[in-house]
Amino acid sequence: MTIENAPFPEENTTVDVEAAAQEEEAEEEKPTNHAQDGIATTTKEPMQFQLSWVMQIIGWLIVGFGLLILPWAPSDWLTTVERRLFGILIAVIASWFLELVDISVTAMMIGPLLVMYGVTTTAEGFRYYADPINFLFYGALFIGKSMSRHALDRRLAYLITESTWVGGIPWRMRLACMVTGMFMSMWLSNTGAATILISIILGSLPDRKTLSKEQRKSVLGTLLGTTYCCNAGGMGTTIGTPPNLVAIRLLEEEGFTLNFLDWMKIGTPLMALVVAAIFGLFSWLHPAGTNLVVRKPEVDGPGRGRLTWGEKWTLVAFVTVVFGWLMPPLFDVWELSFAADVKATFPTSVVAMVAAFILFLVPDIEAEEKVAKEQENVPPSVAKSGNDDIDDDADIAEDAEKEDYDKYAVKPPRSTILPWNVARTIDWSVIMIVGGGLALGNAMRNSGLAKTMGDAIIDWTGVDGIWSVTIVFTTFTIFFTEVCSNTATANVVIPLVIAVCKEMGVSPIPPVMGATFGCSCAFMMPISTPPNAIAYQTRLIPFGTMVRSGIGLNIVCVGLVFGVTYMLSEAYGWTDPIPSQLVVSP
Repeated sequence: MTIENAPFPEENTTVDVEAAAQEEEAEEEKPTNHAQDGIATTTKEPMQFQLSWVMQIIGWLIVGFGLLILPWAPSDWLTTVERRLFGILIAVIASWFLELVDISVTAMMIGPLLVMYGVTTTAEGFRYYADPINFLFYGALFIGKSMSRHALDRRLAYLITESTWVGGIPWRMRLACMVTGMFMSMWLSNTGAATILISIILGSLPDRKTLSKEQRKSVLGTLLGTTYCCNAGGMGTTIGTPPNLVAIRLLEEEGFTLNFLDWMKIGTPLMALVVAAIFGLFSWLHPAGTNLVVRKPEVDGPGRGRLTWGEKWTLVAFVTVVFGWLMPPLFDVWELSFAADVKATFPTSVVAMVAAFILFLVPDIEAEEKVAKEQENVPPSVAKSGNDDIDDDADIAEDAEKEDYDKYAVKPPRSTILPWNVARTIDWSVIMIVGGGLALGNAMRNSGLAKTMGDAIIDWTGVDGIWSVTIVFTTFTIFFTEVCSNTATANVVIPLVIAVCKEMGVSPIPPVMGATFGCSCAFMMPISTPPNAIAYQTRLIPFGTMVRSGIGLNIVCVGLVFGVTYMLSEAYGWTDPIPSQLVVSP
């Protein structure tokens, strides 16, 4: 993610929290040039602008090399098709890494490029944009949009952060925000979760000008900890973040199937350990303290009071989809006779779409009543007085008044819990990114390029077993995703992981899951992930502090991801290289 017109102040890389506070107060006393989203620009902007153009030129030169020169360059170790696909891969990576265009636009062009360069057929190149995995995302996005529309997500955040147990105590407030961010990101957008929770944290603070150094450190720890937990929460479920679905789909291509429950059995414990590590790290570096006065929350507004009609039905859809995803795997575990029929009839994508359909079907009674009340504020009644002896002038005046009334009294379209005019505003870019990535991964597998690159990686790195592959790709992914979209990282890395595992004759599940979990460990920089950018824009977090905290947490996460993947993969029997013999433990 790129923060437009919001360069990172040079001073923030070396000063501490108190210096950052003094800088902020000084800037508030002099005129500033405010950029988009209220972030003040600095004198470094012209240089960054020039650097941006330099990188753009370099990026487009790499793209041109990949698409116009490399496909026709002689090569002894690549076939013609592999060479063309390698050129496309280089161009895509350059565009994603440098964000020459939006990453979803790059992903959208992968299918057409594969067809144009003769790498695959039209049907094969485009089918992944309508893959069942994408329909699972459709359903999840619809439910998430309805939660946002009816403030059910905000109610959940209030329910936890304003509980009696929290009681306004800073360390409990921090822990509650972190756990809430983790839980919300398991099911909803991590960006939405971070936006809600950061606004709650900032709204609970007194005037930031009155904060002492200790109090500012406390707030900094709470903001960063909550942000990082919103990132880590994506590990917990298959829909927590797009890389999870990319991994599942590419593993399915190799005959390894992981269902919703399988993923939670390893993702949820790892997620909980990462959140515990985040809480411990910031309790040490930036203690919550005891002298921070937390303002009493507002009692009015969205997400307050009784559950609305829209919230109730959104909750029904949410419970339906979770039940539908969890029960088929449990039926298998319980060895029920109808388990196979249920799985075939209700795959995860079908469950997601059926649950979302509820939102388009049920009328939003309260919204319709609100519209009806608003329509009462129209011109006076134009009902006839019953006197038939009206002159022509009176008739003309009455007709004019009735026409004016009809303008106001047009009956609105029927409103549902999630109207289509609201649903269509969802950001669909993730569908393009996942679809394009799957198409690229499938082409790499079918063309033999993944095998060739896998052989080269084995030679270069010297990996000689399933766990050495796991640690190498986990470490690489955790640090590479700091500068590249997590979904783009997964689309590039996971096909290579699978290819290396196939060449070595080992199960791809542990290395793929290690690399996939690594995609959720973007903690170092504001550009690493949208929640980081949102937290940085509060101007309470120095850039250097985020980098130092992120590096330490990245190192911790390498150990946690590898350790949990190692122990649970062995326990669940996921180290068998033969798909047909894969044993999934209850």
